[in-house]
Amino acid sequence: MGSTPAVAAAAPPRRYDPPHILWYFGAITAALAADALIASVSPAQRGIWQLLVGIVLMAGFAGGAALLLQRGRRVPGGVLVATAVALVPTVGQAFERLIGVWPGVVDDPFGLVQDFQGALFALGFATILAGLAAYALVRFPFVFLTVTFASLVTAQFLVPVFVSDGGSIDDHMSTFIVTGAVLLLVGLVLDSVGRRDDAFWWHVIGLLGLAVGLTWYAFFRHSSWAWVTILVLAAVLLVASAAFHRATWATFGVAGIFGGLLHYVVSWTGSWKASLLMLLVAVGLLLLGIVLQLYSDTWSSRLRRPATTASLPPPGEDPPV
Repeated sequence: MGSTPAVAAAAPPRRYDPPHILWYFGAITAALAADALIASVSPAQRGIWQLLVGIVLMAGFAGGAALLLQRGRRVPGGVLVATAVALVPTVGQAFERLIGVWPGVVDDPFGLVQDFQGALFALGFATILAGLAAYALVRFPFVFLTVTFASLVTAQFLVPVFVSDGGSIDDHMSTFIVTGAVLLLVGLVLDSVGRRDDAFWWHVIGLLGLAVGLTWYAFFRHSSWAWVTILVLAAVLLVASAAFHRATWATFGVAGIFGGLLHYVVSWTGSWKASLLMLLVAVGLLLLGIVLQLYSDTWSSRLRRPATTASLPPPGEDPPV
């Protein structure tokens, strides 16, 4: 028997199906290919040809998005908007090259963040503003991927402003931690006001920034505080992921717990003992997954308002991006 309208309306929308995979994969690869195409154009005449090609591509993506959105195709139209926003840095560098402020290519890319580069900061800031403006127009959360990633990178350009001698690698890694924490906080605020879909990329890129910074201090500076922070944060994320149905939190949480425990197990034991203990840890994670499945709904109902629990996605599933 076919589904009745009431049952069909109550069924959750599919979020991981072939059309969505094609749309999002196509958008990401289209942005990368368009960036490569613009970069391959000769920078002669101070980059005017790169600028013209970039503008044509952006206009094409924006026009296609407008057409699709007018016809009610929200997801493919939205991903095309996100693709257009992702071209802002490449088109922007062509414009800065045209007006003579682009710093150019250096032998040591790290040197670009040793001194404050106004052109690079302006480019990153313009990308953030373009993404926020695009979201204001189409209300499509995938645009926040570019906004959050641009925020993570642009913050690096500000390091020389606050530290002397351009800053060390530790200064830049600390900036990753601070910026990641701020992005994660924005995601939590969005969650608290019921904007779960909008919060997704703020969580992902925020946790990525935290992971980069903490991993640097843990692996390369052998800082005990970094290992402890990784374990504590990972444990909080893993437990909270069940109550708030955030698979992304669980992903970072499992990686953090396993990596942290592996570090301490290898440091305290050796040979077959380390392998045996990590085997027990892995089995423990399997058992923890069973516990979270059994009690996640109970924890969720206690931590969240009743009015918002009905809008939660199925356990372990993140919202569409």
